[in-house]
Amino acid sequence: MALSEMRWSKICWSKIRLSTLLIISFCTQLGLTVGLVGYFSLRSGQQAVEEVSHKLSTEVTRRIQERLALHLDLPHLVNQFNANALTANIVSLDDLEAFQTLLWRQVQSHEAINNTYIGTPTGDFFGVERNVEDDGFSYLLAGPSTASPFWLAETESSPLPENLVKRLPNFDPRVRPWYQAAIAQNGPVWSEVYQDFSSGKLMITASQPVQDELGNVVGVLGSDFIFSENINTFLQSLQIGKSGEAFILDQQGYLIATSTDIPTVAQLTPEEREEQVPTHQLTQGIDSAQPLIREASRYVAAFNQGNLLHINDIQQLNFSLDQTPYYLQATPLKDDRGIDWLILVVIPEDDFLGPLQRSTQFILLLCGAALVISSGIALLITRKINYLLSKIIQATQKMIAGNLKQRVQEQGILETNALAISFNQMAEQLQNSFAALSENEERMRSVIDNVPGIIYRCRNDEHWTMEFMSDSIEEMVGYPVLDFLNNHTRSFASIIHPGDRNHISATIQIALTNKTPFQIEYRLNHQNGTTHWVLERGQGTFDCHGNLLHLDGAIFDITAQKQAEDTIQEKEKTIHAIVNAIPDLLIRTTIDGFELDALGNSKFFPERTSFEWTDSRDQKQRVEDFLPPDLAQQRMDVVRTVIATDQIQQYEQYLQRPDKSPRYEEVRVAPINSDEALVIIRDITETKEMEEALQELSAASRIQANMLPDYQQVCDSISQLDLVATMTPAQNVGGDFFDVFALDHRYLCITVGDVSGKGIPAALFMVRAMTLLRMAVDTGMPLNISTAKVNQFLCVNNLECMFVTLFVGLLDVYTGELRYVNCGHNPPFLGRNGKAFEELDPPQGILMGVFEGAEYEMGTLLLNQDDTLILYTDGVTEAESINHDFFSTARTIEVLNSLGDRTQIQTLVSTLQDRIDQFSKGMPQSDDITILALRYLGNEAMEPEKYEEIELEWLVQNIKADASQKL
Repeated sequence: MALSEMRWSKICWSKIRLSTLLIISFCTQLGLTVGLVGYFSLRSGQQAVEEVSHKLSTEVTRRIQERLALHLDLPHLVNQFNANALTANIVSLDDLEAFQTLLWRQVQSHEAINNTYIGTPTGDFFGVERNVEDDGFSYLLAGPSTASPFWLAETESSPLPENLVKRLPNFDPRVRPWYQAAIAQNGPVWSEVYQDFSSGKLMITASQPVQDELGNVVGVLGSDFIFSENINTFLQSLQIGKSGEAFILDQQGYLIATSTDIPTVAQLTPEEREEQVPTHQLTQGIDSAQPLIREASRYVAAFNQGNLLHINDIQQLNFSLDQTPYYLQATPLKDDRGIDWLILVVIPEDDFLGPLQRSTQFILLLCGAALVISSGIALLITRKINYLLSKIIQATQKMIAGNLKQRVQEQGILETNALAISFNQMAEQLQNSFAALSENEERMRSVIDNVPGIIYRCRNDEHWTMEFMSDSIEEMVGYPVLDFLNNHTRSFASIIHPGDRNHISATIQIALTNKTPFQIEYRLNHQNGTTHWVLERGQGTFDCHGNLLHLDGAIFDITAQKQAEDTIQEKEKTIHAIVNAIPDLLIRTTIDGFELDALGNSKFFPERTSFEWTDSRDQKQRVEDFLPPDLAQQRMDVVRTVIATDQIQQYEQYLQRPDKSPRYEEVRVAPINSDEALVIIRDITETKEMEEALQELSAASRIQANMLPDYQQVCDSISQLDLVATMTPAQNVGGDFFDVFALDHRYLCITVGDVSGKGIPAALFMVRAMTLLRMAVDTGMPLNISTAKVNQFLCVNNLECMFVTLFVGLLDVYTGELRYVNCGHNPPFLGRNGKAFEELDPPQGILMGVFEGAEYEMGTLLLNQDDTLILYTDGVTEAESINHDFFSTARTIEVLNSLGDRTQIQTLVSTLQDRIDQFSKGMPQSDDITILALRYLGNEAMEPEKYEEIELEWLVQNIKADASQKL
């Protein structure tokens, strides 16, 4: 009986499928139990999570609304209080000290108020500011009463300013948005949220107009409220679940407050603060660096079709980020003063998994019970397949040992037979797979070896212990790869530059915390002592439970790139220096009249306020915005011609500055492409003025040259002498002069003088001296008396205190007698009958034009035949060489005496002038140079009748000359 039952059982088991038994047992027990329990448990858990999250979101939103109401009412209350004080004449703008004291008390009493101030229709601005850095106070003044710049007075505890510090130029409150908004609203109003140009913090301004009894605006009050110091701090103090966040958006989607520590605005540079940065330096919520804020903003915007203004009621939304579900509540916040914001509270579903965990525990208990029951059933089935499984295990162990050629014999049960067949197929496929894997490994090794960098896998420890690293490490740092594997010889951290280690560790740990990839640039120390810049890209590898397994990444050598960047920066600095050095304005102008770019030095073109290069035509000005219509049309005609002909053109234009002074510009236009041309503008006003001045000086030089006497005509009329004279001014016109004129047929007046100074003033004084001297000598008075008269006239109205040195002589051409007066001039040189020259020692007189009552002594000299007299100015002896030596009197006599024939006065003068030029070569002429040489030829004895004949002839000639002048 027992044997027949065993046979029957064997037959039954051999005909029943194992899958049927497993399906019936497991599905019946586990499916029914786990399915029902899991469904109800999950359902109740979700309901609990949603209920708790909605309550928390509502409570957080209510607290935010209460705090905003508390803070946002205060600026308007301060404005209303100040307005009441003004309208009730408690304080007055005429009493600035009392009004500023009131403002100071307001800011001191309310920590949420950063600034409070007033702007008037006349452009005056008064206010008090809280210093964020030191919690002190500053007074703000601007307007016509302070010459229009923005002033700041710093004080700590006193309401009276002690000093003034200039802060910003050209501050006019009437053009500020808070002033214009209050005037337009005619009541209390909020400004847009903006970034303050002085502190760089996020602010909003409450403004309100103040009117007198007739309804006229006497000013606009304003109070500033800093978000970062109040709302952000409050939001960060909120406990929103475990990891929830709250933030506020305005109607344009800008992020104005957040519970995170990520900045909502970009940091301002000192140059941007000086230029008063525009209000919108804010960050869009959809562009936030915080992923949760960014995705929540995008989801709300998408849900409301991209327009946040459509949200008028509380919205309960759900979305997912990185496969994590989140609850989102959006609540609008509006008032009648212009506030139109959106409060968003985001809470992850994982923060409320408590109920679900209890449900999960209950499910696990049910599963355990089901497992016990199903295990008993499975045990019976397992015994049937145990034999086959043991064979499979033995074969598997042999395969693990490396013997992949294993096969299992089929058994009687269908499923076991199928299992044996499947195992055999798997063994065959595994054998093929290992062969393919070996081939793929070789391919991967080839790929890694050809990657232009290091492929690695390391641990997250202080040594960055390498588990795998490609051989490229040796080429990059000089050490073999085996040195780094498991820190065999050295760790990877040991070759990192010490100055970069903390930065690398902090960056990687932040990326691992956020489970995001990282990218770092740092330096590695080469074996030869050099430093290499590298770029590392990597990320952490985590298991299913979120535990870090290792770091995978690649390292690339970017030393050449860094060197190229340094070279580019140096070139940019050079280009910037060149642009600042050249006195040109470069403008990229389009064929349709837009000025895309302007680049140049503002000191040469102060009317240009921006020199930025961009490629956008938005908000760019046109040519006619800078030029009058006719010049703008001329500019565009030339630009179009240059683009059409591809040829450079140049022209000049005349402009009038705001102060009515002229401005001349040289304009060069060069083609860039078929749509643009480069306009190069240079201010040539100084050049034009110099050209006009040179023309005037040239005319003055010609006039002065025409005033000098024609000494050759005198020589032709007087046979008893030979005369040569030359005058070389240091500038176009000079103060030196010489004069030669005959008083009658017997007496000749010769003069050489030197006026103090150079240029046109000296030339004018010279003309006056020459004219007075001629008039005085023509009177026939003694020469010393005539000289005194001239000195007297030169002293009158000599406000510039100019003076003249003078040597004047009266020569009797018949006898050779020379009567002369020396007024502080260089003594002349005298050469007797062609012999060596010597310096005379004449009576010295005082300079002319200094003392009105000066008297002069007259000297006498008798010239014999072939005697030569040389008169000169100090420009000869004081000519300076490149070694700063003077030509000197001794060198002048040496040059004159070096000539063999000293009677050739033309040769004497030209040789002396050449030697002076050679001596002072390389140095500018510092003074006028005048040389006059007179050679007395003598006169044979004449009979008295001959004298009478000559005197009669001269008399007749003078009468004819007088008659001719009268006619």
